[in-house]
Amino acid sequence: MVLPPQLPSKLWKHSKIFTGSAIYTETSNQGTIQLGGQKLTNYGSLQIYVLDFGMCRKFVHEDGTIKKPRPVAAFRGSLRYAPVSCHSKRELCRQDDCESWLYMVIEFTKGGLPWRNTTDMAKVGDEKRAARVSVAAGKRLFGGCPREYIDIMRVIDAGKFFEEPDYNKLYSLLRQAIKNTCSNEYPYDWEEMFADQVRNSKKHSSKQDKEGNGTQSAE
Repeated sequence: MVLPPQLPSKLWKHSKIFTGSAIYTETSNQGTIQLGGQKLTNYGSLQIYVLDFGMCRKFVHEDGTIKKPRPVAAFRGSLRYAPVSCHSKRELCRQDDCESWLYMVIEFTKGGLPWRNTTDMAKVGDEKRAARVSVAAGKRLFGGCPREYIDIMRVIDAGKFFEEPDYNKLYSLLRQAIKNTCSNEYPYDWEEMFADQVRNSKKHSSKQDKEGNGTQSAE
C-alpha cells in the first residue's frame, strides 16, 4: 500500500509523449538502487524512479496531436502485466499503461497474480478479461486487496483511446484505500532497512575517524 500513490504520477509524467509496452518490477540499474531515496543515501526523499523505457513507443506527433491507432499491433512486453488490449492485438494507449500498473500494484499487495504460473498467452488474456465479468475470476484477481482496486479498474476501463486517464480519480481511490485499510504510506519498507544500514555505516566511519585522529595526536 505504500507504493501506489507515487506510481500514477510517474506514468502521467512520461505518458505525455510515450506509452509503454512493458512494465517490470525487477529492473535494476548497475551500481545504483533507484527505488526509495536517491541512491538510498538520502533517507526520506521518498522517490520512485521509472528506469526502463526500452519498449516505449511515441504516440504523439511533433505538433502534440495523438497518432491514430494502427489496425493491428503485435504483442509486446511482459505477459504478466500486459493489458487486455495487448492480448487483443490493439494499439496501446495511456489507459493500458494504467492497467499494467494496476496488475503490478495488485501483485505487490497480495503477493501474486492468478496467472503468474501460466505461460499460455491466450489463457492469460482470457483470465484478465474474465476478471471484469466473472465474480469468481474477479475474486481470484482482487481477493485480498482493498475494494477500491475494483473501482480503479473500472475507471481505467472507462477511458477512451484519445483521452488522458483520470489520474485525479485514481489518486483519490488510492488515498481512500490507504485510509480504509489503516495503512501507513511512508516510509517505504526498503527505506527502513537501508536507513539502518546507512546509520550503521556512519557510526563505523565516525569511529574510524576518531581512531585516526587519536593516532595522529599520539604522533
